[in-house]
Amino acid sequence: MRKQPKPTTLPLIVSESLWTIENLAAYMQIAVATIYSDLTRAPHRVPPTLPRRGRASLRWDPEQTRAWIRGEDGQSQSSQQMTAANPHPPRRSKRGRPTKAEAEARRKRSAEWPGDPCTD
Repeated sequence: MRKQPKPTTLPLIVSESLWTIENLAAYMQIAVATIYSDLTRAPHRVPPTLPRRGRASLRWDPEQTRAWIRGEDGQSQSSQQMTAANPHPPRRSKRGRPTKAEAEARRKRSAEWPGDPCTD
């Protein structure tokens, strides 16, 4: 016999002034840990936070959050994803180890030009 899943009870949002991360998680119906993870790994998935101004915890404006979820935040979804997900242009990775053919060609060049300052 299969166990029936327990009904989850979401905490009620008591204050409409500012939401905590627990309130946001309850409204979006996701785990608090998911929000923390998304804030660092995928910030485009989380509504914008309010400026911190002397407090350590994050806060969200309920009206702005609802508008963001509905997509009425004034930015198109693609531009929002571009600015939040990739604020800096991609960096080129370091080259890595040369291939055997490149190393051999370099050795031949250095043998042809002994004392060349460009190959030392």
